[in-house]
Amino acid sequence: DVLANASTPESQKVMRELLMTPEARNHPVYARLIQRFVLVGQPDSASAGFLQESFERETGDVRFGSVVALGAVTGRLKDQEKAQELNGYLLEQLASSDDTDAQRALITSLGNAGFSNNVGALAEYAGSDDPQMRSTVARALRTTDTDDARTVLFDFLTDDHPYVQRSALRTLSRFDLSDDAIEVLRGHIVDGD
Repeated sequence: DVLANASTPESQKVMRELLMTPEARNHPVYARLIQRFVLVGQPDSASAGFLQESFERETGDVRFGSVVALGAVTGRLKDQEKAQELNGYLLEQLASSDDTDAQRALITSLGNAGFSNNVGALAEYAGSDDPQMRSTVARALRTTDTDDARTVLFDFLTDDHPYVQRSALRTLSRFDLSDDAIEVLRGHIVDGD
């Protein structure tokens, strides 16, 4: 965490080098070590490239951890052209995936990126039969306070699954809601919808 919080190009280079060692790669929590890139406040393109390569090369939790971190790095890149390129890559990966675990990881990644143009792609999964998928969408929308995101979240307040409802409430609690929106929210809570 010290290296990630330092956020310098040098500290990121050391992180990448350490994560490529056999000791790190064979460690049981390697996927969580990769995810430490979410803490990097000023990531560089080399770190984004490292995470993209890891996502493409790895399997299972390491693959998913890499893509979740890639989204956070994408959203913080100073190079906006590269950030938009990576965001497009993540959107393409989501559109072409038929694996629900990968879809959830990619939805989380796009939420971490935090670009408002991702809301439409995330909203496509709001009607999933899988409550975990719907909950993932609700959590992913936490970084994009837009009218479209609010519409999805308010719809989730009447979801059949309480976990989806709670995820939507938690996300809405992060937004600066108008008095009218708070009244609608209050109505859902009081009426038990």
